[in-house]
Amino acid sequence: MENFEELFNESVKDLKVGDKVVGTVVSFLDDKTAAISIPGAFTEGIIHLDHYELNTDGKKFSDILKIGDEVEATIAKLSQDEHNYILLSRLDDAKKAAAKDFVNDNEGKPFTVKVTGKVNKGYMSTAKGVKFFIPEREADSELKKGDNVKVILVKFDEEKGSGLVSIKAVARAEEAKAKAEELSKVKVGDVIEGNISRIEPYGLFIEFGALRGLVRLKELSHVYIENPTSKYNVGDKVTAKIISLDNGRIDLSFKALTKSPIEAYADNHKISDKVTGKVIQKLPFGAVLELSENVTGLLHKSEFSWNPNDNLLASLKIGDELEAAIISIDVEKNKISLSRKALIDNPWSRVKASRGDLIEAKVLEVTPKGLKIEALGVDGFISSKDINLDNNSNKLTDYYNEGDKVNAIITKIDPKSWVLNASIKLFQDEEARTEFEKYQEKEAEKDSPVTIGDILKSKENN
Repeated sequence: MENFEELFNESVKDLKVGDKVVGTVVSFLDDKTAAISIPGAFTEGIIHLDHYELNTDGKKFSDILKIGDEVEATIAKLSQDEHNYILLSRLDDAKKAAAKDFVNDNEGKPFTVKVTGKVNKGYMSTAKGVKFFIPEREADSELKKGDNVKVILVKFDEEKGSGLVSIKAVARAEEAKAKAEELSKVKVGDVIEGNISRIEPYGLFIEFGALRGLVRLKELSHVYIENPTSKYNVGDKVTAKIISLDNGRIDLSFKALTKSPIEAYADNHKISDKVTGKVIQKLPFGAVLELSENVTGLLHKSEFSWNPNDNLLASLKIGDELEAAIISIDVEKNKISLSRKALIDNPWSRVKASRGDLIEAKVLEVTPKGLKIEALGVDGFISSKDINLDNNSNKLTDYYNEGDKVNAIITKIDPKSWVLNASIKLFQDEEARTEFEKYQEKEAEKDSPVTIGDILKSKENN
């Protein structure tokens, strides 16, 4: 016996309780006990079925293992009495595996635990043999031993086989589920009704059902509202339109449900309508007119007048009222273009004349540089260099007065620039030439020379 004990002690001297070993099934001592050969050990290890797995009801070892199977187990006891045996157990590993399986099956889903007692800063509980800790902050009320409560797993320690759970997370999960279900039913373009739950400097939060959306400042109105609290209060019932759905974030709009000022204006005005606007801004290229509240139009300088020389911008003052015609409305770009000349007659549209044509003109004004005239229904000019004067005087006022009628030849005509220049000198020269040709024909038979001076002198005598 002493030799046997010595051999046993020698074979297990490197083993201790808690060590993990891998052995081979060599026999079944009965339905509930298996003998395991452990490499290097003089004697075999023994493992009982209730230390092999947790649920043993109606089972026997031969249903689970067969001779030759490898088994990993933990040394639970080294007996050095008259029996000299090694007791093995897989109970801790089985519990950890069962706990892991339970957690995997219930991860992210509510499950029920039973409270086993109060501990520091929380409560202990169990479910399917797995221990769970409930922090006081995650319990929605005081708990008592034996209470059954629904929880959601927050964290699980596989090594310890225990976890951290929350009761409040159940409500959050149910809320998230309800939100996901409602979110799946809405789409961009839907109109919703809700209540203002919070007001921030950047917008309003609206709750509708289980959902919440944000109306940003720029979406409150077509007219910018700097301070939302000046118009809205928490609890106000409102209607909004969904304009964006992005990863659960809902953007809403009030202004999408109303017409913009320019849209409302366009409903009552059309192109060619005559409107009155107030000058609110002068720009290098034109003037901005306020047509109605929050509606403006641009009167470009090219639309001031048919006369390209008309410098209306210089005489305009902020606050002046002008009449103009609408020539375009672009609702999307919030742009209205106006024209003043569309309301003004363009006399040049009726001018049908060319350079060299003879015109009769009315003197409008006598200036040192020439005569301002009106001919063909438009204004023109005859330069002093295009007027013949006697040697006795070089003053135009000695020869012409306002209202005089004169004949002249067109020297330049440009309808686009509203330019009409004429020459009395050319007309007089042409008239003299014509008279000369007539006299030349009459005196040809007399064979006597006739000069232009003779013709003009004869004309003066007549």
